[in-house]
Amino acid sequence: NPFTKIKEDKIEIYRNLTLLTPSKYNLYKYAQLAEYNGQHEDAKYCLFLIKRIYKSDVNPDDLLKYSFYKDHHVSTDLKEHDL
Repeated sequence: NPFTKIKEDKIEIYRNLTLLTPSKYNLYKYAQLAEYNGQHEDAKYCLFLIKRIYKSDVNPDDLLKYSFYKDHHVSTDLKEHDL
């Protein structure tokens, strides 16, 4: 769940894993986690990567909206097998 407060050292682990395998899904989930935990620059960077690599815009204001997360969590737009 990206809406979880976690320690900074764990965030760094998730960041490294995300950048190792930068699927659209992983980048989006990490952006949510980073934003929720106050790592705003990391979240913006992930959205930048999504835009550059996958040609897809995500509004930064939507990252912390649970309804947006719920809608996009199961959408074909963000499923890993579609990437």
